[in-house]
Parts: sequence; C-alpha cells; structure tokens
Amino acid sequence: NLGIELGCEHLKGKTDNVVVSDNLVRHNYLAGISLGGYDEHCGATENCTVVNNTIYQNGVRDHSAGQIQFQFYARKNVFLNNILWAGSAAKMMVVHNPDSTSASKAQKEIGAGNIFSYNLYYASGATTSNCVFRVFTAGSFKNYVGLTAWRNSGKGGVELGTLVANPKFAGSAPNYGAARTLFKLASGSPAINKGSPTFGVGSSELDVFSLKRLVAGRIDIGACEAQ
Repeated sequence: NLGIELGCEHLKGKTDNVVVSDNLVRHNYLAGISLGGYDEHCGATENCTVVNNTIYQNGVRDHSAGQIQFQFYARKNVFLNNILWAGSAAKMMVVHNPDSTSASKAQKEIGAGNIFSYNLYYASGATTSNCVFRVFTAGSFKNYVGLTAWRNSGKGGVELGTLVANPKFAGSAPNYGAARTLFKLASGSPAINKGSPTFGVGSSELDVFSLKRLVAGRIDIGACEAQ
C-alpha cells in the first residue's frame, strides 16, 4: 500500500512536527511517502520534514501514484535532500491526490507553504523537461511537466539546488528483491555532496546503512552517505 504515511484521521487534529529521515522506501503498491488526510473530514499534516530519503519506484500497482503523495490539508511541510526515482511509464514524482467526490474545490486545493529543495529526480528517460508533478489547483487537476514548470508553479517552493539525473546506485536499477547494498551511491554519483549546504547534521546521525551521515563536509542527497 503506502510506504510511509503522515496522516491525521481526526477532523480537529493535526499530524505535525514529524521528521522522516534516512529511509529507503521502495516498490510499494501506491506512493512511497504520503501526507495529509484521506478525505475532507480528516485533519491536517503540517510542519513535517521529509529529509534524506531514497524513494524508489513506488506505485507498482498504480503508476500514477507518484513517489511523494499529498492528500487533504498537507501544508507547510519541507522536502529536502531526497532521491525520487519514479517509474518510467508515467514519470510521476509528486502527486496531489485529494480523492473525494463530496469535497469542495476549496477543500481539494493543494495545501500552501510546502517547500521542496535539493532533491534529485529520476526515471528512465526523465529529463528536466518531462518529469511530472500533478496537483489540484484553481478548480482542476494540473500536470506541471518539467522541473521549470514545477518551479514556476509555486506549489513546491523554489526547488533550489534540485537535479534531474541518474543517481548512480551500486546496482544500475535495483529490482524488487534487490539487496539494500545496491542502493549505495556509486563513485561519481551526482548525489554526492549535493545536499543542502546549510543543512545541520547531528553529530550522532547515521545514514540508512548505519554509517556516518556527514562525510567530506557536505551531506549527500538520499538515504546513503558515500563513505
């Protein structure tokens, strides 16, 4: 189903100030990471941080599910230093899916204040001009095709420092049953030392392989830190 969900099922409640970091999230049926309530009667997801994750080829059963999914009332969340590798069929990176036939257009509108920066996007054949970001805005669903269109939309912040490139894992394109070690960054990966230069790393923080999180003075993009 969903890999990791930051949702709130209570109308008057919030899921807030949660940090999701240093995870490998792969080959889920639907989206890799999902934020927000499942319909208009749920609560909000706010001020959460999704940082340094590798989110890989999710949407096995629904190619349009995206690697990161927004539902209802996901606002003011930060997405930083993540690798998003989408399926080649749809190249859906971020998908806003307010799934309800009874919600108003205002309720369906994508939440404000979400910020994406220093992420790396990839799918087989993906370029800065054809990766897809889909949101409900101004009364209808809209596909922002390409990184420039996504930046200019203002729906994901400025996407400062973001790349569209093959992250170059140790395994060229790890399959469903691949060992985790094949998701390590290979020499020459464009993700190495390309994370946010101002991102603070705790002295005891480790990557997904329980190795030192900061090497060579600047954090890598994704769940793995090249050693």
